[in-house]
Amino acid sequence: MIIFVGLCSIINVMLADRYGGDVGLAITQAVGLTGLIQWGIRQSAELENQMTSVERLLEYTTLDKEPSLQSSRGHCTYILCTCVYLIKYIFKCGIK
Repeated sequence: MIIFVGLCSIINVMLADRYGGDVGLAITQAVGLTGLIQWGIRQSAELENQMTSVERLLEYTTLDKEPSLQSSRGHCTYILCTCVYLIKYIFKCGIK
């Protein structure tokens, strides 16, 4: 932005005899223009993010469903299974 404003200032001074008000107006317009360009780029990035979200949602709706983990008979059978229970904290009753 600083380079753009500097170039506009130099071009206005070099081209011809300009009044100070004209150069000030050119600098003000250049700053406003760079602000609009930044806003446009920010809006396009936001639009890209939103479109990516929609694309992901559409892909998720076409995924195959996973098989159910529940047995059709209502029970599960574990074969060769080990269970470990660790007690992290031991509390003693009656002690404050």
